[in-house]
Amino acid sequence: MSLPRTQERPVLGSQEFRIKDKVFATLGWPEAGWAVIKLAPADQTRFLGLCEGLSPEPGGRGRRGVTRVRLAALDADRLAPVLKAAWTQAGGPVADYA
Repeated sequence: MSLPRTQERPVLGSQEFRIKDKVFATLGWPEAGWAVIKLAPADQTRFLGLCEGLSPEPGGRGRRGVTRVRLAALDADRLAPVLKAAWTQAGGPVADYA
């Protein structure tokens, strides 16, 4: 992860990525080849139109911005701004991001 101050922790067979103890992404959830990213609802709406590999998590979590990512459908260039938005929403200091 090139996002400053990001911490990675294994949790129940997946990897959580945190900033300031807030999870902003989980790799390997709901299964291998997937991830979930916590976006602001406005960011989720903006990114959903950019790639078919993104979809809202079912139910209330999805309405609050939790977004499923099918990793095979996104390359690093498309995934980077989504991760940066989630990291910033969770408390990542924008001035630290190069």
